[in-house]
Amino acid sequence: MRLLTFAIVFIATTGARVDAQDDGSWHPPPEHLTIGYEGEGKVDASAKACEAFVRSMVEWSEDEIVIGTAEVCGARKRHLLAYEALQKSNAALRQRLLTHHKIDAGAAIKSFTAMVKDCIEHKISMSDGGHNIRSDMIPNDDAAICLNMGKQLLDAETDWLTVGFTVSHPAP
Repeated sequence: MRLLTFAIVFIATTGARVDAQDDGSWHPPPEHLTIGYEGEGKVDASAKACEAFVRSMVEWSEDEIVIGTAEVCGARKRHLLAYEALQKSNAALRQRLLTHHKIDAGAAIKSFTAMVKDCIEHKISMSDGGHNIRSDMIPNDDAAICLNMGKQLLDAETDWLTVGFTVSHPAP
C-alpha cells in the first residue's frame, strides 16, 4: 500500500511539470509504453546468451557455469516478464481510458513513464553494481522491481476506472 501511495504522490507532484508541456488537447494513451531506460527491450534471456555472458565474466567450473547461467537467465526472465506484464496492464488501462476523454491520458502516461524510469535509475544508483555475474543480474532485478510497481499502479487505476469511476459517477 505504501508503494501505491508513493506512486500516486509522485504522479501528483510531477503532473504539473508534465502538463505544462502539453498543448491542452486530449491525447490517447499509447498502445505500447516506452519507459526510456537503458537496455529497454534488449534483454536476451536465452540460455545461449546467458551462458555466453557468464563465461565472459568468470573462470568457473562447468557446474558453476551451469548454476551461474541459470541465475543470470532467471534475472533476465524476471525483467522480461515484468516488462510484458506492464505492457498487458497498459493495454487494459488503455481500453478504459479511450472512453474517458476528460482524463488527460497523454500527460498521465508521460508522468507514469517518468516515474518508472526514475525508479529504475534510483534502484541502480542505490546499488554497488555487483561483482562478476551480479553486474548483469542486479540491473535486471532492479528493472523488474520498478516495472512490477508500475504494473500495480496501472492495475489499480484500471480497477478505479472500471469500478470506482462508475460507482462515483453513475450513468444518467
